[in-house]
Amino acid sequence: IELSLSLPDDHDGDGGGGGGGDGALSLEYQPGDSVGLIVPNTAESVEFVLDVLAKKKVHAKNGANSGSSGSGSGSSSSSSSADDDLAKQWVSIDADHPITIEEAISYHVDLCSPIKNKRILSFFATVAAGSEETNNQEEEAALRLLASKTPDGEKLFVKLVEEQRLTVYDILREFPSCRDVTLEGLLSALPRIAPRYYSVTSSPLANGKKANARNNSLTVAFSVVDYLTPSIAGTDFGRRRIGGVATRYLECLSSSFLAGADSSSSPRYKVKIFPKASQDFHLPHDLATPLILIGPGTGVAPFMGFLEHRQSQIAAMKDNTHAKASVEGTWRGGYDLEENEVPVTTSDGKGLNAAA
Repeated sequence: IELSLSLPDDHDGDGGGGGGGDGALSLEYQPGDSVGLIVPNTAESVEFVLDVLAKKKVHAKNGANSGSSGSGSGSSSSSSSADDDLAKQWVSIDADHPITIEEAISYHVDLCSPIKNKRILSFFATVAAGSEETNNQEEEAALRLLASKTPDGEKLFVKLVEEQRLTVYDILREFPSCRDVTLEGLLSALPRIAPRYYSVTSSPLANGKKANARNNSLTVAFSVVDYLTPSIAGTDFGRRRIGGVATRYLECLSSSFLAGADSSSSPRYKVKIFPKASQDFHLPHDLATPLILIGPGTGVAPFMGFLEHRQSQIAAMKDNTHAKASVEGTWRGGYDLEENEVPVTTSDGKGLNAAA
């Protein structure tokens, strides 16, 4: 899928936090460069985690009320209030400007990428150890085994975590005792969402010249990742359908266009991107240098930008040649001028001083 990203013509100059900046937003790039794309966690995972945190908050509040007054009244209204208000509460991460808890869960902790670091499993084993869930000891033992470096632990980690592409979202769903986790614990233990990089398939020289293209835009290409994990003999676990974190997100954004909807009436979505310049992967400056471009699959993506850029360069050379000819004229030769055919009078040299 080739996706066109229309860049805004201007911005507020302060990252969206209010106030009026007057700088123009520009994203300079060359063919061969990439853009980093930051995608949020899925809506289902964010909703699940917010619900877990809200229930924990209500449980803690009800426990405090019960200990102080012995009355359980008002628990229903407390639960409803916590579910409604938690997502909109503010939190500051890394001394940065405050954001809502919903935004923190959406963009600042990785819930949906496959787990690669065993320390995450160790963290959840510790959470399970302090849980009041009935099966917390069994779940703690299972998580500690998965996080261990023993032969059995390594084997299970490969079979259950790596091959099944388990995520933090999966751990929270499959191990109820891990739902005693706190917001502070999630923010401190989980990695941030890593950007996904995509080669630019367009040329800045061709900006706005394509059909339905805007003046300030670029394009990227990607293949949608969608596959099934292996089955596990003797269990019902396995054969999980896995989609790429970023490509699935981009496919969803493109769904209306893929279905043939009118682009003028289709909704516009915003994605977070930033440029990543390439040091050596660029076209040669000399247009006469021959090119051999080889790339499998989406490896051809940057070459699409190379070809478009070269075509634009050649077209610009032709335009310059025609413009020069129209201004200066073209000497076709085939005849000579006599001296008296181009008379020069004193008026032609008005204002000039002849050298002595």
